Amino acid sequence: MLSRFRRTALLALMALSLPAGHALAQTAAPLRVMSFNVRTPVDTEPGRRWEDRREAMVALLREQHPAVFGTQELVEKQAEYLVAHLPGYRWFGEGRRGGGGDEHMGVFY
Repeated sequence: MLSRFRRTALLALMALSLPAGHALAQTAAPLRVMSFNVRTPVDTEPGRRWEDRREAMVALLREQHPAVFGTQELVEKQAEYLVAHLPGYRWFGEGRRGGGGDEHMGVFY
């Protein structure tokens, strides 16, 4: 059984920790998350090709600077372009059929 002093000290520590946790929760910054359907780079119609869209995507990401963004229909070539043009981001994902040879649901952080 805890001595009276230890019990009092433990209760005091618990009481002091409650407001600190509450204060941290109030000052936490919001988590900015974005999502993109990148579309595979097979479209050859002007304006719809990856080469025509990629700079706009990079510009938007630089402006908004999300902590995390997710992608659909991403192929590795597109992921490599995004990482090369967005310093500070890394990504992970696995191809639809496993491995890396097809479309990914990529997560950049």
